[in-house]
Amino acid sequence: ERYQLATFSGHEVKQTSHELFRDHKGIQDGITYPPLAEFKKDWEKISPLLRDSLLNLTEDQLNGPDPYGMPGKDLAFFDSITGCTDRESYCLGQIGLYRRLLGYEAMKYE
Repeated sequence: ERYQLATFSGHEVKQTSHELFRDHKGIQDGITYPPLAEFKKDWEKISPLLRDSLLNLTEDQLNGPDPYGMPGKDLAFFDSITGCTDRESYCLGQIGLYRRLLGYEAMKYE
């Protein structure tokens, strides 16, 4: 979600595992996912870039059109940011749940 928002904020960036998650794909059977270290590296790369991008958006940009083009809804870019933030939170919760179900160590915030 962070990389998608950064793209909509004018940056040409992709996470290392972009193809695995293209079009918001969920967990896929038969796929070998990269190690957690790769995701952490991507997270550390995009977070400051996205933070700066979001802080510098103008009111006109925030009130501009929804870059996702959600059908049947009249949303602004601000609504997209809120939706992406909510989805990111949901995905992190799912990761925590799957880690527990698979017997991995719990996620930690450092």
